[in-house]
Amino acid sequence: MEGDKPIVVVCLDGCSWDYINAAKMPFLKSSSMNNYCCNAMVPTVTNINNDSILTGEFPEVHGIVGNYYYDKKTGTERQMNHSSILKCKTLLEKASLMGKKPVIITAKDKLRRLFESPDVVTISSEEPPQEIVDKVGRPPEYTLLR
Repeated sequence: MEGDKPIVVVCLDGCSWDYINAAKMPFLKSSSMNNYCCNAMVPTVTNINNDSILTGEFPEVHGIVGNYYYDKKTGTERQMNHSSILKCKTLLEKASLMGKKPVIITAKDKLRRLFESPDVVTISSEEPPQEIVDKVGRPPEYTLLR
């Protein structure tokens, strides 16, 4: 069935098209990636762009307007890195309501936390689940992730 095919969304945050066009990635280049590309939200920061992609909404709808916000209650700057801050459902949560089994695999744990939901499996290579480490080993250390 057409509707049962897996859908893969690849977000290359901060990646210039020059890198994609110069890279030898025949599978990626042969995919439909070039048919469904989007430009960045402004300001061009990770959380705004990833939330816009995964909700299909603009920042004024999903509520993520930066990587940080000022918390008036505590008088401190706080990261916008938890799903409780989102003001709308992600496309993955909506897919789950339709009987799909969505999964997010991301490098950064802050993005896993931003999109975690009881209805969506979320995994980060920064903090991988022990069951995956047991099966495939720990990911290589990559200090720029932190």
